[in-house]
Amino acid sequence: VRYCQYTSVLIKDILFYLNNNYREKITLEQLSKKFRASVSYICHEFTKEYRISPINYVIQRRMTEAKWSLTNTELSQAEISWRVGYENVDHFAKLFLRHVGCSPSDYRRQFKNCFAEQEILSEFPQPVSLAG
Repeated sequence: VRYCQYTSVLIKDILFYLNNNYREKITLEQLSKKFRASVSYICHEFTKEYRISPINYVIQRRMTEAKWSLTNTELSQAEISWRVGYENVDHFAKLFLRHVGCSPSDYRRQFKNCFAEQEILSEFPQPVSLAG
């Protein structure tokens, strides 16, 4: 029981750390030193708990933040790349394409087109429901 409690707390601590530091360069070796556990143990237990590896979690977290920035700001791709933890904008764009399925510029364009359609549609009267 004590072992399971330790593991659960450790993995939650790692998740908390990743969520607060995803913009920084994070390696499994750093996590191993910081949390005093082997790389294989961290990977195994984190993946078992969250169904994603720690490094893929960081990438996913960065992509989520990038998608938000692309749709809610006018920041450049380079600025967004830097803000979510990538120094190289080309590397960021390749990862974004791989994980999201389109380029950052296409993602932004699709969102703006969708938003424009919603604005146009909202100007028309909505049908009244016949169900009472």
